[in-house]
Amino acid sequence: VDAQSARQFGQYTSDTPIRPDVATELAAEQVVVDRLVDALHEGGYGFVEGRKPADVVRLMGENVNNLSLYDDTRGWKLQKIKEINKRYQTDGLLLQECGTDFRQVDPDKSLGILLGDSDCRSVTANNVTEPSARTQHGGVAALNFPRLAGFTLETGKDNTGLGRWVYTYVGTSTRKTRIVTAYRPVKPSRSQRNGQRGWNTVWSQHRRYIRKKGLGNISPRAMFSRDLIRQIKLWKDAGDEIILLFMDVNDHVYKGRLPQRLGDRDLMMTERFLATNGFEAPNSYYRGTRPITGCFCTQGIDCVNVYASPHRAGAGDHRYWIMDFDAKSVLGAGYPHLVRPKGRRLKCVVKRTHVAYLRRLRKLTERHRMYSKMKALHDASDSVSPRQLKIAMNKWDRENTEHKISAEENCNQFKNDYIEFSPQTNIWIKRRDLYKQLQSINARRRLGKVVNVTHFARSCVVADIQDPFSLSDREIGNRIEA
Repeated sequence: VDAQSARQFGQYTSDTPIRPDVATELAAEQVVVDRLVDALHEGGYGFVEGRKPADVVRLMGENVNNLSLYDDTRGWKLQKIKEINKRYQTDGLLLQECGTDFRQVDPDKSLGILLGDSDCRSVTANNVTEPSARTQHGGVAALNFPRLAGFTLETGKDNTGLGRWVYTYVGTSTRKTRIVTAYRPVKPSRSQRNGQRGWNTVWSQHRRYIRKKGLGNISPRAMFSRDLIRQIKLWKDAGDEIILLFMDVNDHVYKGRLPQRLGDRDLMMTERFLATNGFEAPNSYYRGTRPITGCFCTQGIDCVNVYASPHRAGAGDHRYWIMDFDAKSVLGAGYPHLVRPKGRRLKCVVKRTHVAYLRRLRKLTERHRMYSKMKALHDASDSVSPRQLKIAMNKWDRENTEHKISAEENCNQFKNDYIEFSPQTNIWIKRRDLYKQLQSINARRRLGKVVNVTHFARSCVVADIQDPFSLSDREIGNRIEA
């Protein structure tokens, strides 16, 4: 591979010569980036319409792997969730592994305000049986946006204080539905259970709770399954016919013990991805091989569409789900179709917009000689009939109104959040940054410093950088230059 063939990829437009070793790395990098872009565009399963149909309740669910509410450098996760919600016009949001101790979140940074507005109804839960910390493994959250918030009757959470599930109770006098999101802990390996990292896992948190309460040798997963089944039975005994459960099972969605128990005759909950699409859900985790995320519903709810996104398309390391349900089967009534009024571009409290508005209006007024036309009408007022004068004044007024509308249309611009940044450029930037980070890690290691590379290694897997620590400094430099 020479410099000329590397330029065929469109990465270099100047006549500056490219070193052969850099050209080789450039061609190899382009092949990897193209493969990642193809996987991003073609890795989705199921179907959902881009524009939400009328009389449909649309929910989004995802394991976000830490919302990072306190880390400004990771604000992209909240932005990504907002972009997805805006693109699909979702009515509700179901999240697992929020990674946040919500006891320390300021009221002005609550999930409802960060992802929606003050009219949303949200409920969050994390482990409150242990001392407060800014970040904490696990945690779940549910958020109903204003349209669905108007039908929200109640919100609640796991009564043990472990933050294993939350729910919103929505509906009308004719039908009510309990929408639940839950996270079931995964049993870590023996090496993961040792050290500070193992101490903080959800599994370890629940083990400490079991010992504190004297519950014997029951495992956290068995306790979760027992308590969730018991809670669903209590809801059904209280008259709840419709229960919608979106859960990270951390087990095979179709072969695991808990999913099979949900399908028994006393509960009759079916997994709706399989029932709707006719094939099983794909692997949920980007490094996994099994479907561990599922949507389970009792009989009587009509699921229209279910879609599982490609990996890396959402905020976390799992696929996000978009689920459509018939509104009457969820709420017992028709779902009002809200047409949002078009936002005004002119905001007088913003100096930039009203200055631009006046500048544009002044130019249009001078270009079309509006003052001269008004003076001509005033001078001719005594020589024409009142009816003719009225027609001429209305014509002048309509023209002046059109100038004002044009000035407002050009005084400000709205940001369109759901038009995403170039996926290909994004991948190039992430891979370049990882190579730079690898340089820094190698430099620190040569100084004898201990470096935790867990998150770096995970990022390399996502970016398809194979065996990063086997690369020489020269190879890393060439890839950065490429």
